[in-house]
Amino acid sequence: MGKIAVICVDDEKIILDSLTNELQTTLPDDCELEIAESGDEAISVIDEMVEEGIMPAVVVSDQIMPGMKGDEFLIKIHEKYPNTMKILLTGQADADAVGKVVNKAQLYRYIAKPWEKMDFRMTIQEAIKIYQSNEIIAEQEGIIEKLRVNIVENFITAKEIKLDDHQLYRRVFFQRFIRSLSPENKDWFIRACLGLINMDGKVNNAKMIFLSAIVSENKNKEFVNDILTKVKEKTVPQLENRQEKSEMALKLVQNLMIIPIENKKIATKESNYIIYLSRKLGLDKESIKKVIEFAKSEIMLNYEQHQHYLNMEKEPQIYGSVK
Repeated sequence: MGKIAVICVDDEKIILDSLTNELQTTLPDDCELEIAESGDEAISVIDEMVEEGIMPAVVVSDQIMPGMKGDEFLIKIHEKYPNTMKILLTGQADADAVGKVVNKAQLYRYIAKPWEKMDFRMTIQEAIKIYQSNEIIAEQEGIIEKLRVNIVENFITAKEIKLDDHQLYRRVFFQRFIRSLSPENKDWFIRACLGLINMDGKVNNAKMIFLSAIVSENKNKEFVNDILTKVKEKTVPQLENRQEKSEMALKLVQNLMIIPIENKKIATKESNYIIYLSRKLGLDKESIKKVIEFAKSEIMLNYEQHQHYLNMEKEPQIYGSVK
């Protein structure tokens, strides 16, 4: 985050001197203090600061000034710098002016003259903290939005993933399987895939293959955004029971197993989720064991003596999970 400043605006020099004295020992080291005797002068000062990379975090303005009144000035500031925290300072109660700034410039605080010193200092300090927090959030949201847009466009155009022969085979196989399903089974299968992808809260390159396969079957941006939102939120859906023939149920689960297999391991959470999905499809204990045997053989076939396979042989805890 760059440099910031607090700007005080009042046509009375004695008031500006008083505000300066109040704030010189209050502001953090990375915050500058600027003063102006009119709204027009303040706008020029702020514009020059922004050109130098200094952003107006807080603007404190008197209401009754010659020419441009305080409410008009703060509304102009809001139009140019909407994130700036705006404080109206006045010795005359002016409900219309305050209401105008609240509605049109998101007024942060109205302070009556004469102000209470401690309250004024705390108000400025809190306004700076809120501004900085909002800027951090805005910056992060900007980064996330940029990534989201890029990901959406890349998924739709299928430009983002460079696959080797094995990965390409997996993705094409997965795409064709999804394409072969009935609409009801496809919806269930995609939701189950997202559950497996999100199960450990990490999305690695292997899982990206399956994400790209899923979204490539529907290039509607709303669908892609919905999928990516679920991945970002690490959503693991609860699925309804399905009455499927055992052959189709087994085929659905076996194809789901490809996701953890491609990651070269099957974590306990993933295996338990597979068992949960198998039960949702009505598979019995023997069928679920077949699914696990399929996974083990696939790991053995594709990754030879992978360490996780050896661990599964030594500690067949997944069998104990099947009841």
